[in-house]
Amino acid sequence: MPAAMPVTLPAPRRAARAGAIALLLATGVGCGRPPDLPLRIGINPWPGYELLYLAAEKGFFEQEGVKVRLVEYTSLGDTRRAFELGRLDGMTCTLIELSEVRRRTPLSPSAVLVLDNSMGADVLLAGPGTASVEQLRGRRVGVETGSLGVYLLVRALEMYGLRMEDVVLVASDPPSMGADFAGGTLDAIVSYPPYATEILRDGRAHVLFSSAQIPGEVVDVLAVDAAAAAHRARELTGVIRAWERARVYATEHADETQRRMAERERVSPEELRASLAAIRILPLAEQPPLFAPGAALQQIFARLQAVMRATGQDSLPAASRDGGPAVFISEPLDSALQR
Repeated sequence: MPAAMPVTLPAPRRAARAGAIALLLATGVGCGRPPDLPLRIGINPWPGYELLYLAAEKGFFEQEGVKVRLVEYTSLGDTRRAFELGRLDGMTCTLIELSEVRRRTPLSPSAVLVLDNSMGADVLLAGPGTASVEQLRGRRVGVETGSLGVYLLVRALEMYGLRMEDVVLVASDPPSMGADFAGGTLDAIVSYPPYATEILRDGRAHVLFSSAQIPGEVVDVLAVDAAAAAHRARELTGVIRAWERARVYATEHADETQRRMAERERVSPEELRASLAAIRILPLAEQPPLFAPGAALQQIFARLQAVMRATGQDSLPAASRDGGPAVFISEPLDSALQR
C-alpha cells in the first residue's frame, strides 16, 4: 500500500522549498531546514502518541517557543517511509522502526524522548478456531512488514517453539487487517489500538499474545533526523517540555483529555481507557537514567536487533554509523529538565 498522504498539505512554495532542502541533506550539503520552518513530526493513530496532539491543541508548543506541524499517517510503516523520503524532521515510532531506518538507509535518526511503554496494548489476535500460538502453524498471519508487528510475531512464535517459517506471513497494513480478518483471508493478525479495539469490539477475535508477555521490550519514542538533532536542539527541548506539560494536563484533567483522545482515535471513552491501562507513559523526570550509556534503552535496542538477526528478519547489511549520531541523545531531555 502506498504511504498515506499527510492530512495537511503544505503550500506549493513551501513544499518546493522543503523538497530542495531535503535534496541538499540527501547529498550532504547544508545543515538542515531553517529554524523558522516548523518541525515536521510524523504521527499515526496510537493512544500513546495522543499527548502530542494535546500539546498542539492547548498551545503548549507555542508557549515553549517552538513551531510544530504534526503530519498524520495511517500506520507506523507509513510514517517510517515518509521519514525515509525526507518528508519529516521527526517521527513517533517504536525502537523497531528506528532500527529499520538506520539499517535500511543512510539515515541516522536518534531518539530524544520516550513516549510510552506498551504493556499489553500491542496484540496478536486470532479467531475462535485458533486457541493458542502453537496452532498458528501453517496459518496465514497478517503483519505490517518492516515494523513492530514483525518483532511481536517473532517473539510470540519463539516463546512457543515456532519459527517464522512455520506460518504463512501475509504483508498487510493496519487499517485493512480488520476487513481481511473478518473476511477469512487471514487467520491471525498483529495489531494495536485503535485498530485492534475495533477488531475486538464484535467478539470474533481474541488475544493470543500481547506485549504484556515481553515487558519493557516495546518502547515508543520520538526520533529525529540528524539535521534536527545537530541544529535544532533548542526547539527539540521545547517539544519535550510541551509534551511534559500535556502529560501533566492529561493527568489533572483526565475526563476531558480522554474524551478528546477517544474522539480522535474513533473509539469510546471506555475503550480508550482500556487501551491506556495497557500503556505506561513515563514522566520526564524518570527518563534520564534510561538514556545513560549502556542503560535500559541501549540494552533493549541491542536485544531487539539480536532477535531480528537470529530469526532472519535482519538480512540487509547495516551501514556503518561510525562517527554518526548516537541512537539515543539525551541533551534535549536534559535541557528540558533544567529549564
